[in-house]
Amino acid sequence: MLHLRLKGMAAIFLAAGLVFLSGCSESSGPAGGEGQSLFKTWCAPCHGPDGSGGLGYKGPSLRDAKFIYGGEREAILSSIRDGRGEDMPAFSSRLNQQKLDAVVDYVMSLRNE
Repeated sequence: MLHLRLKGMAAIFLAAGLVFLSGCSESSGPAGGEGQSLFKTWCAPCHGPDGSGGLGYKGPSLRDAKFIYGGEREAILSSIRDGRGEDMPAFSSRLNQQKLDAVVDYVMSLRNE
């Protein structure tokens, strides 16, 4: 009887551990998934894989509290959609509104980590 109880408890701990680990994936949360994937494809070459920019990357950090052109959602969307000067290309022809929103959500989440 004790042996069955220990097996049951082990199964519960294993299941709890799997649930915990599934929540730790790199694409978890509302800003992960598509936004993170698009960021890695389109933004990371200039802003770095974690958005910290600098040191070998052309783009500025996206992890700072202050952004050059404003850190509000609409300002970030405008920068991504319309571009900024010669250094930041416009992505309106490459990403539809849903994808633009996903990238904005992901960029905004970088400041909260």
